[in-house]
Amino acid sequence: MFVSPFVLLIAFLTVSAIADPCDYVNNSFLLPDSAKVKECFDTFKVPQDFVDSIYRSLELIGDFYPYVDINRHPPDVPSGYFKPVDYYAELENLKQKLNSSDNILSKVVRPTQEFIAKFRDGHFSLYFYENTTKNPLANVYAYLPFSWNLQYENDTFSSVHIGLNQWSATIDQSLLPIIARKVILNTRISQVDGQDAYAFFTNFFGVYNNMKSRQGSLQYSRFLSQNMFPVLMAPLDDDMLFKIHTLTFEDGYNFNFSLGFLNRKNAPGNGEKIFKSPIESPSIMDELRLAQKIKSYKPKLIRNRDLSENEYVKCARWNNMNYMSIGTFSGEEQKYVDELVACIQEFDTNTDPISVVLPMNGGGYLVLEELLEFLLMPNTEHRMLVAARKTDASKHMAIDWGVAGLFADMSDSCHFYKDLNAVWEPTVVDHFGNVNHTRTAKYFIAFKEFISAYAPYALKNVRKPTDIIVATDGFCFSACSVFVLNTIRKGAAIVTGFGSTNPGDNLFVAAQCPSSVLPPAELFDELKSNFAHGIQFQATYLESYNISQSMNETTPGDFEVMRIDKHLGYDESVSPIMQEFIPYLQYARKEFQTTCNPLNKRLFLVNDSCTVEDPNALTAGHPCGADGKWDKKQCKISTCKMGYVVDFENNKCVEFICDPRLDYSPSSSSSPSMPILSPSDSGDIDSTTIIIISVVAFVVAVVFVIILLVVFYKKKMCLFRPSSYDTIDDPLLH
Repeated sequence: MFVSPFVLLIAFLTVSAIADPCDYVNNSFLLPDSAKVKECFDTFKVPQDFVDSIYRSLELIGDFYPYVDINRHPPDVPSGYFKPVDYYAELENLKQKLNSSDNILSKVVRPTQEFIAKFRDGHFSLYFYENTTKNPLANVYAYLPFSWNLQYENDTFSSVHIGLNQWSATIDQSLLPIIARKVILNTRISQVDGQDAYAFFTNFFGVYNNMKSRQGSLQYSRFLSQNMFPVLMAPLDDDMLFKIHTLTFEDGYNFNFSLGFLNRKNAPGNGEKIFKSPIESPSIMDELRLAQKIKSYKPKLIRNRDLSENEYVKCARWNNMNYMSIGTFSGEEQKYVDELVACIQEFDTNTDPISVVLPMNGGGYLVLEELLEFLLMPNTEHRMLVAARKTDASKHMAIDWGVAGLFADMSDSCHFYKDLNAVWEPTVVDHFGNVNHTRTAKYFIAFKEFISAYAPYALKNVRKPTDIIVATDGFCFSACSVFVLNTIRKGAAIVTGFGSTNPGDNLFVAAQCPSSVLPPAELFDELKSNFAHGIQFQATYLESYNISQSMNETTPGDFEVMRIDKHLGYDESVSPIMQEFIPYLQYARKEFQTTCNPLNKRLFLVNDSCTVEDPNALTAGHPCGADGKWDKKQCKISTCKMGYVVDFENNKCVEFICDPRLDYSPSSSSSPSMPILSPSDSGDIDSTTIIIISVVAFVVAVVFVIILLVVFYKKKMCLFRPSSYDTIDDPLLH
C-alpha cells in the first residue's frame, strides 16, 4: 500500500509535537543540550495537589515554628544582622504567586524557596525527591565548568581565581590551552557578565543557602562552587541557569561558558555520591532512637590502624599537637563511637594541647555531640537548654508524638520526663519590642542515662581551657553549633575561626542554628500527600538558650551573635591540611598564654597558684582584663569537682545532677574488658605481655601434640572396635 510522503511528514511532526520534552532529561546522565533541559523545566506540569501540599505545609509550619513572633521584631545586634519579616504576610504574598500551570521552576519552586530564604534559618528548608509524581527535575543537578578560588592576603580578601576540573571539558576545546595557562599563572578574574567577579560569585551561590552566618554562607558557597548542586534547591533565575556567560581575566582576555546539567538518577554506579550535602539535621525522634542504641554500644578495639584514616573522627599527633578533625556528627553510629573513643584514648597517652577542627561540619546527632563534650571536657557542663513555642500544633508534637520525652526531669536525677503533660503546663511570655513570644518553660536536653557507661573513656589527662583549641569555619551547623557555643559558654577552650571572610566584615560568627528540627509530614496526617509528591520540609521546632544558672536568658541561640576569640588567618581551603594548619593553631595557643579576648568573660588562664574558697572547685584561673591581658590579680573558678558545675555569674560551684559520671556503675558498665588501644599502643605491646602470650601459646601447642599422639596410639591398638552404632548420625557431632 502506497503512503504519501506528505502523510508521513505530518505523522512525524505530530509525534514530535506530542513527545514529552522531559524524555531527554529522564533517560540520560549527562545533559549537554541545555535548551532541552530548559524546555523540560518550562513545560513540566505539576498537579494542583502538588502546589496545595506545599502551601498546606507552610501553613502548618507557621503554627509551630518558634520564631514566627520573634522575626517580626528581632533582637538588636551589630550590623543589622537580622531583618524583620512577617511570616503570615509573606505567606499570603506567596499564595498569590503559586501557580500550578507550566514551569515548575518559576511558578512554584522559585517563589517558595525565596519565601523560606527570608527567614535565614538553615533548619527551615525544602527538598524535592522523585516519587509517584514522577518529577524528573528532582534529580537534575547543575555545575560550572571550573571551580572558584577566593584568595586572601594578611587575612583580607584579595582576589578571585578559577581552577579547571573534571567538567572543564565542556568549555570550547580550542580555548582550553589558553585558559589553562592563565590558571597556572594564577591570573585574576576581574568580571563575569560585566559584574565584579566577587559580587557575581556571592550572588550566584548566595541564593543557595539561607545561613544566618555571613561567614558560613560564604564558606558554603565555596563548597558549592567546587561541586554541583540540585537545580530545585534554590531560586536561580533563567538567566543565571541557561544563558551563556562571559568571564573576563584582569588582562582583558575573556571566554564564554554555560552551566552543565546531569541527571543524578542515571549516573553510573551510586548516583548518591555525586552530591552529598554537608548539612545533617536528624529529627528529634531520630535523636531518641539513637540514644537508645548508644546506651548498649560497646566501643570496639581499634588497633594496627592510622587514626587519621578514620571515616568520621580523624585524629593524629603531629609536632607536639593532638589534632582531631570532625566533619559531621552523623554516620554509622557504632563506627563513629569507636573512632571517637579511640581518639580520646590516643590523646590520653600524652599531655600535649588538643585541637578540634570542624571543617564544613553540617551537624548531626546531639547525642554524639554531647558524647564528644563529655569525653573531651569531662569536668564541664554538657547539656542543652531548650523551649517550644506554645501552640496547639506544637503541643501535638510535644505530647502526642513524645518529643517532650527528650527533656531532662531535674527532680528525677536528670532522667527523661515520664509525665509529658506536666512539661506543657507552665507558660512564659517574652517581649521583643511590641511583640509577645509565648513559650513553654525551659528544659534541659541531657543524655546522662545514655552516655554514663562511657565514663571510663573520658579524658583523664584533662587539659586546661587554653590548651584546647577549637577551630570553626563559621559554617558550623546544628549539632556542630551546639558544641561550639557550649564550649564558649562554659569557657572550655579557645575558639578560633578559619576560612573565608567577607571583604570589610570583621564580624566572624562562630556557628549557626543551635536548634532542633522536625519533619512535619511525618507528624501530621494532613501532610501525608507530601510523600507522594516527593516534597520534604524541615523546620526548627525547639529554640535553644545560653546555659546560665539564673535561667533568665530570653534571646534564643539562633539570634545570638557568638564571636570567635581569634581568626587564625588561614583561608586557603575548605578542608585544612593538617601539617599546614597545625602551626596556625600552635601560634594561637602561644598567643593566648599572655593575651586574651576581653569579650569572652568565661575563658580563664588556669593557674595552680590560683585558689578560691569554694570546696567544690577543681581549678581556677585568671579572667581576661579590658586591656586584652590576663588579670593576674583575680582568680575565678574554671571547673568544679564531679557532680558540680560553675555558676559563672556568681563565681561558685553548684550541683550538677546531669553529670553522666554520677550514673556510672562498673558492674553495669558497657565498657569492654580490654581497653581500646591506639595505633601506638597496638604497635608497642610491652615485653611482659609478649612473654605471657608466648608461654600460653607454647603450652597450648604441647597439649595439642600430646592429644594427637594419644589418639593415634589408640587407633593403632584397635581400641575403637567397629559396632552397629558407628552408622548413627548423632546430631551432637554436627
